[in-house]
Amino acid sequence: MLNVHGLPRRELLKTMATLGALSALSALPGSRLLAAASNALDEEGAYRMGLQAYVYGYPLIYFARLRYQRMVVGDPMLKRRHRWGEWLHRSVVVTPDVVGAPQTDILYSNMWLDLHSEPYILTIPRMDGRYWSVQFCDLFGTTFGLPNHRSLPNGGRVAVVGPNWSGQLPGGIDLILHANMPESFNVLRLFFANEQDRLKAIDYQQQFQVAPLSAYLAGKTSVPGIAGNLSQPLMPEQDPLADFKTLQAMWQECPPPAADAALIAPYAAIGLTAGAQGFDELTVEVLRGMQRAERDARQQVIDASRSIGGARTANGWTVPKLSIGYYDDADYLYRAAVALAGTVALPVAENPYYTLQKDDSRAFLSGDGRYELHFSADQIPLVGAFWSLHAYSPRYTVIDNPINRYAIGDRTPGLQYDADGSLTVYLQASDPGSEKRSNWLPIKQGELFWLITRGYEPQGAMKELRWSGPRLTKLS
Repeated sequence: MLNVHGLPRRELLKTMATLGALSALSALPGSRLLAAASNALDEEGAYRMGLQAYVYGYPLIYFARLRYQRMVVGDPMLKRRHRWGEWLHRSVVVTPDVVGAPQTDILYSNMWLDLHSEPYILTIPRMDGRYWSVQFCDLFGTTFGLPNHRSLPNGGRVAVVGPNWSGQLPGGIDLILHANMPESFNVLRLFFANEQDRLKAIDYQQQFQVAPLSAYLAGKTSVPGIAGNLSQPLMPEQDPLADFKTLQAMWQECPPPAADAALIAPYAAIGLTAGAQGFDELTVEVLRGMQRAERDARQQVIDASRSIGGARTANGWTVPKLSIGYYDDADYLYRAAVALAGTVALPVAENPYYTLQKDDSRAFLSGDGRYELHFSADQIPLVGAFWSLHAYSPRYTVIDNPINRYAIGDRTPGLQYDADGSLTVYLQASDPGSEKRSNWLPIKQGELFWLITRGYEPQGAMKELRWSGPRLTKLS
């Protein structure tokens, strides 16, 4: 049986014994601690600890690379660089070039905040009642704030405060969010119903503004972002400790939450501690164990991302864990897998993600097959906002197809329901014919695919994670 780090129980007990031996070293300063702790580990001890530390810290590795890609190389969709403290709005429709399992009924905007020196003030416009939310996440992907059209129906001002700031905020702030790390990745989701409505949503999107507190006090609600000054993270093919070196660097720049101090203290033995610069103080045995741990833990995260953990319904859909988005159950492998699969995920109360990857025979879904997905009347998602079914490639992109249809949902034009209120969706690469085309969600010949059903503002069984999901039948 696996524990929350993905280690067998027997291996966990060995690691706990090692941690006990290390605890006496915690009072040593700086490099003396690192050297002494390293000497207390053998290769196997370093390997076991490395597995735990890697899985715990993987989101920092992921966000370091994503941040470099976006801020230095440039956004592949918008052909420009992200900057600190600036909204970057995606106003175009989603295409198969966009990674991260995106939705086709949402306009996305991203913003990175550097909260080391001062808070930021976010100004939210008053809109027409459409769905919107801003998810504030630390660089573990953990949600620490989620203002939305229900909590701020008339818009307003939100202050985002870093963990080390102790000043005073001005009046007129509607919501104060306290980040537990000094950097954050934030996502605005803004609903649109159709092409005409998308243009209206774009206008609202442009009215979301953000400014550092000092600029806000000077009367500015929006200021140009500050460019990132970042070094390129190493890649695994360049260095067998590339990921651990990236993690160590991020540990200095954006340290883990203070609440995790006791949990992560033993990781100082493998160089993951404040003030560490490189791994020169580690023994050869420890370095060998860490190299093995990096290789194996990386594969653990990859495997977990391909089959996000969670219970399965009678119809084979994977139910998200109740902790998704908050990760307050110490399941760090789940947190890492979600980061790799989708960067950040909304909490269940806002939008549960139900996924399907295999058919009844436990074979992966393939574009070489033909499938029917049948929603009985009581399986149509019950939501306060909207629901959708998307098909994705193994690259976490929507699937290229001749009719440019990437999803089916409650706003799909011409969708045909049966007389009893049920709904059948046809999943296949070839056109199913005129009678079924309105309910056709195309897939790609010769390529695996997977499905996500989303329900914004879920109600009933979907919110309570009791939704069984539609039944998939493979026809050929």
